[in-house]
Amino acid sequence: DRCSTLVTRGLNGWLVGHQEDYWEKFFGKMLALELEFAGFPKLLCLGYPGQLPAGASINGYGIALTNNSLWPKAGVGISKQARHFRAALATTFAEALITLAYGPHALTDHFTLLGAEEDLAASIEVSNIVASADECVIRQIVHNEPVIPGESVAAPFAHANSVQWLDLHEPDPCPPGSYMRLGKLSAEAARNPPRTAADMLALLTKPDGILRKLPDKNLTG
Repeated sequence: DRCSTLVTRGLNGWLVGHQEDYWEKFFGKMLALELEFAGFPKLLCLGYPGQLPAGASINGYGIALTNNSLWPKAGVGISKQARHFRAALATTFAEALITLAYGPHALTDHFTLLGAEEDLAASIEVSNIVASADECVIRQIVHNEPVIPGESVAAPFAHANSVQWLDLHEPDPCPPGSYMRLGKLSAEAARNPPRTAADMLALLTKPDGILRKLPDKNLTG
């Protein structure tokens, strides 16, 4: 039923939880990679067979990325895998942000970007002229700060596989389960937001049929 992301402010800084839940055929086949290329920071990431690394990643400079697929029509542009992989090797938050935001974009997508050294977090939705009036919409994720409409959103922040910011030409063709997962994440975060990695892990791995689905318990299908 695709991916879910939650960003909270933990006891030791930003905390991001992400599920890579793409297609059944990848079950048991995902890769956990530790990579280092000359001239670039070390990269830890999840990946899919046959694709570039960095499905969800963090590098040696504290640049962390997750991706949530969105489903409006494709256009002409750079693939999200190539863009994400290059951004995952950035050494600053600004470098990664520019790499993700600058078009043209082949697909409509959402990226969550965090920079440990800068102590910054952002939600980035990108698209193309076929699907949206917007090429890119960025919202900073803030904590203990007033939210500025149109510029920032408060942590805890959740995203799934439905568009939140872009001005689409047609109704969002997202999987219906996206709204259920987004609602569950938002409700749980409002009630008792995870403050530690263990808290986040417990929330995202409990087999509730929504955030974590099993063959005999899938409420979002």
